[in-house]
Amino acid sequence: MARKRKGSKHPVQIYGYRGSLEELGHEIGQMRYDAGLSILHAWSLQVYADINADANKDRPKHRRQLAHLYIALAEARKQMQIVWSGCRAHMSDETSEAPEIQEGQIHGY
Repeated sequence: MARKRKGSKHPVQIYGYRGSLEELGHEIGQMRYDAGLSILHAWSLQVYADINADANKDRPKHRRQLAHLYIALAEARKQMQIVWSGCRAHMSDETSEAPEIQEGQIHGY
């Protein structure tokens, strides 16, 4: 569940996280791939929301760039799902099912 952010609409740090963004990236990289899928999915949902929020604004170039990012995140999720599918078979019974990923629809694309 998302927690309310403090301060800027687009912060440069994560509220409550004391490490650097580089450390966060490393920590995420150490997680199981199904957890990474959840992170990419949540990120893509935020990008999707940003695309739709920009629908009535006069920023078509920005909206197109966000759409390209959304597509790239979808491809990254597909690739990570492939990696996770291969790894899952070699892991102990601690594995859980990878999250079900539902593709969104970008209005106007």
